[in-house]
Amino acid sequence: MAINQQDLALIAAPITKEHYPKTFDLWGSEWIDRINKLSVQAALLVDRRVDGDNVAYVGLSEDKSKAKAKPVVFVDTEGFKRYYISERHVKQSKLPKPVQV
Repeated sequence: MAINQQDLALIAAPITKEHYPKTFDLWGSEWIDRINKLSVQAALLVDRRVDGDNVAYVGLSEDKSKAKAKPVVFVDTEGFKRYYISERHVKQSKLPKPVQV
């Protein structure tokens, strides 16, 4: 199912200084821009590559990311699967194996 722009704005809501000041301060604006871009790309990647399931939410994985070095986002689906996606996955258009949530 293709995500429309309105749903995408809710599913992969951008990180802002106003709503996430600690995250913004930790990463800096340049990295936050990369994370926000990655969030959208990851949602679209899962949407394109996973049949029979819909993207529900995208967020920054604080456990798997390394501040100012390696952002990793998670994409949760309505079928209770979670995909951890880095910029490398998006660049290669490869989907990692999901974990059950």
